[in-house]
Amino acid sequence: MKGQPSRRQAVRPVPGAAELAELRAWLVRSRGDKSFGQMSEEACAAGHVVTERTLRRAVDGRVPTYRVVQAWAAGAGVDPSRGEELLTRVRVAREPRAREGSDAWRITTSAGLVRAMKRVRARAGQPTERELAARGGPRLPRSTLGAVLRGESHVTAELLQAFLSACGAPDTEAGALLAARERIGHPKDHSLGWYPCAAAERAYEDWEKERSRARYRASPSPTRTVTTRTGTKPCCAPADWVPARSPTTN
Repeated sequence: MKGQPSRRQAVRPVPGAAELAELRAWLVRSRGDKSFGQMSEEACAAGHVVTERTLRRAVDGRVPTYRVVQAWAAGAGVDPSRGEELLTRVRVAREPRAREGSDAWRITTSAGLVRAMKRVRARAGQPTERELAARGGPRLPRSTLGAVLRGESHVTAELLQAFLSACGAPDTEAGALLAARERIGHPKDHSLGWYPCAAAERAYEDWEKERSRARYRASPSPTRTVTTRTGTKPCCAPADWVPARSPTTN
């Protein structure tokens, strides 16, 4: 209506935008006066094969991969650890499941907790056990961590907390996984949301994967029919399907 000021819609912040800007600033600073061609040559000489085009794309607003960040650092002649840390923050901030605490409330088995830990580690760029132990300090011994990830030892609350901190997991996800560990230690406490079926936990993860794949599948085709001796039968009809009789004329 004329005469009334237009209402501006509130702009919702884009998850990870601030973290991505910080990563981009680090990339620009570390590059210095080198051209992308020079960086590509030096990175390749150091064993990081990367094209000039790929390096350009790393600062055009897209989220680079860990491999590209490492190649960038090699070409710029700087330590990649800071860039890897900033990239981890970007990925964590942009990951909806991480921000919402994932589905850790469904975890009730040690195997499920270990799988969740491996997912957290993958989002952090798959750091080695040695790197995680260095970040976690005495609370995260390398040998104990390896045994836990192989399923040979139970995870303690202290080790899990140190592991999540070393991976840069957000507070919501860390709290959810620590609560899951408590459920595993107290399986009879129904107030913690316990259910006695480990198979259900695995089935839910499979269902989540299938749901993700379905988003990229083409829309289902129209129902097809098959002509039989008794009439036209839909492909999805049950085995005992019987066609309706046509009206007869006397």
